[in-house]
Amino acid sequence: MLTFKRLGDTELRTLVRGVSRFAAFCCVSAMVVFIAGCPGTVTAPCTTNADCDDGNACTDDVCDVDLAICASTPIDCPDGETCVDGVCVATCQADADCDDSLLCTNDACTYGACDNAPVTCEAGVCNPDDGQCIGCFEDANCDDGDACTGAETCVDNACVDGTPVVCADGEVCNADGACVATCTDDAGCDDGDACNGDETCVDGACASGTLLDCDDGIDCTDDACANDVCSNTDNCTAGTCNTDTGECDIMACTSGTECDDGNDCTDDSCEGGACVNANNTDACDDTDACTTGDACADGVCAGTATDCGTQTCDPVTGNCVDCSDDADCDDGIECTVDICNAGTCENTDSDPRCNDGLFCTGTETCDPNSEDADVEGCVASGDPCDPLSFTPICEERTESCSACILNADCDDGVACTDDSCDEVNDVVVNTVNDANCNITSLVDTAGDAIERYVYNPYGGPTIYDSTWGSTRSTSSYDNTLRFAGYRYDAETGLYLARNRFLHAELGNWLRRDPIGYAGGDLNLYGYVGGDPENSVDPEGLIAPIIIAILFGAAFGGTT
Repeated sequence: MLTFKRLGDTELRTLVRGVSRFAAFCCVSAMVVFIAGCPGTVTAPCTTNADCDDGNACTDDVCDVDLAICASTPIDCPDGETCVDGVCVATCQADADCDDSLLCTNDACTYGACDNAPVTCEAGVCNPDDGQCIGCFEDANCDDGDACTGAETCVDNACVDGTPVVCADGEVCNADGACVATCTDDAGCDDGDACNGDETCVDGACASGTLLDCDDGIDCTDDACANDVCSNTDNCTAGTCNTDTGECDIMACTSGTECDDGNDCTDDSCEGGACVNANNTDACDDTDACTTGDACADGVCAGTATDCGTQTCDPVTGNCVDCSDDADCDDGIECTVDICNAGTCENTDSDPRCNDGLFCTGTETCDPNSEDADVEGCVASGDPCDPLSFTPICEERTESCSACILNADCDDGVACTDDSCDEVNDVVVNTVNDANCNITSLVDTAGDAIERYVYNPYGGPTIYDSTWGSTRSTSSYDNTLRFAGYRYDAETGLYLARNRFLHAELGNWLRRDPIGYAGGDLNLYGYVGGDPENSVDPEGLIAPIIIAILFGAAFGGTT
């Protein structure tokens, strides 16, 4: 039987401190304590961190010396990465996730981590441009590491041997690719120059010695070795070398010539072994042609700017001119050419700059002084087509003046004509009707007939020219409005009156009247009751309209 004991305040605080201390390890002695979010695995015992190495590079292994307990915590990698061999790498699910865009690596996803291993070539190297194995792609790929075989090169992806070093008798090629004397001991290699150091005999070849170190550590001296002796020469161009500081003491002098600072506005002298460069007020030349009265002040040569008023100073001659370059002549008018000619501005009107490339705006000229000029200074002559001529309409597409473009351009204001535009022949066509609504002729804008029509009683057409001198088989103007205002099909010889076709030779409709006997004719194929000279049927389905009645209603009387 289990017995539970109520904890006092002191016991409770002790337990809380214990849990807090062991929360990182999740284990206390032999009793396992479960704590949500336990950071790692706990083992025991230990005295140092080395005792806690679990062999996993992806964990941090530490030893709590006080408790002699090991804790191994996983390395915390950023989102999207995982630990592999102690390094955080990108996680993956497929090889495609590991593409590093390098053609000479094999990109693979292994156990959730990317592996980008270099491509291994059995011979040659991997070409980074296409990922293929080739002999070489640069000279460095061909270097055999032997300086005595010459410099190998890469030509057309293949290595080409270099030119071997050829040494004279008694010499051999050393590791540096230089010919040196053969030897049996160091004495045979001594060149007698101490500056070259002590030469030695190595594997039957003389090896250079270590150059004699002549550096004195002073920056203002040039250090060299000659004739077995080191020399340290003062390299100061002004003053002398201070061996204590390593700097040139430019204040040291013996005459004023040593103190020349190259400034005409200072008087240079040597006083008490020190250079003095005192400012003067001598006349000088500041090399600016647009200044006068050049003089020294505070060690600087400067003059007074030439006052040219509204003009500008030519930097070459120093003369006052209207301009020194084209930019000075810009008059702000787009259609003028602005240039500076020998100091004088010239602003010339340029008509080509006004050309808008449009035929219907007329000819453009540059006239900035005209009251009709636009903001660019251009004046357009306007529509080139005479409104009182037979071709008053400007057509941009053809760059020409036309009689018409749209049917609306052809309205002659006469109710008894049908008006249209013949674009092919570039003429206005007005069809003239008689009392039976027959189209009797086509007229142009001058009212002159250009084509005439005559019909038999049921509409059989004959087409004449304007003078009645000859006939035509078809309309020269593609006119289809003919007998009674019906549309005529030249191929079939039929008229369309909206609801039925009329056969001009038979004098009958080709189908029964759609409204039956309501049309008032017992012959359902008959045309206007057999009286085409006095009646019309514009819909092809109503009772014949007597022309006298129709025109009497229209004009207030009867005929």
